[in-house]
Amino acid sequence: MKVMQIKVELAWEAWQASREAIEIKLDDKVMVEDEFDKGHNCAIDYCADAIRAAGIKVKE
Repeated sequence: MKVMQIKVELAWEAWQASREAIEIKLDDKVMVEDEFDKGHNCAIDYCADAIRAAGIKVKE
């Protein structure tokens, strides 16, 4: 049983390291001039939140 626990811990550490190594750059926000621009900026915020929730960094 101890060997299995070590394997699980190693897999967990590898998964965490893989998430730390990834950083995603999203599109820049735009100047708000109309509703379309607001939607664009909102979508970027929602995407950033979802990416962070998955344990991945978003490049600022």
